[in-house]
Amino acid sequence: MAEATRQAKERADPGAGPDALRVGVLAYPDCFASEVFGVPDLMTMAGHVAGPDAPGYRVSVISPRRRVTASGGAWLDVRPVREVDVLVVPGFELRPDTDLDARLARLAPEISAIRAQAAAGTAVVSLCVGAFLLAEAGLLDRRRATTSWLQPANWPGAAPTPTCSPSTWSSQTRG
Repeated sequence: MAEATRQAKERADPGAGPDALRVGVLAYPDCFASEVFGVPDLMTMAGHVAGPDAPGYRVSVISPRRRVTASGGAWLDVRPVREVDVLVVPGFELRPDTDLDARLARLAPEISAIRAQAAAGTAVVSLCVGAFLLAEAGLLDRRRATTSWLQPANWPGAAPTPTCSPSTWSSQTRG
């Protein structure tokens, strides 16, 4: 497992040049490891589709914490938060009995890092209920957003809240 996390931590397309897209995956306690590790796999396939003349990519698993244990007890080897072109925020286990506000309060360092990346002009995207961290960071205020179909009305208590349609599987917003 340690070797897999090391490889996913800083995985680059062998042909990635100086213009490579820098993708950071934000790891945090109890995030879904499958969503962390899925990003390098997705970027690998995107590189195949884009072809050999594309600038390539570099994926880093980053965190404001020195050590991160993902859901299921998987230890993630992380690097400090740094400037990236795209920040990917994975989801986490969210059961019906989870106190979402308390859960998000424990992720204050990550929410602060999300705000800072967005303020620097970084594109920020989320997977599944990672959208709750974006909402808590204020990035989804008055925007249309999607999240897990299991929790569409469970946005954090902060206002203004996003508009969520449980029947919508994906959406795009600009700006």
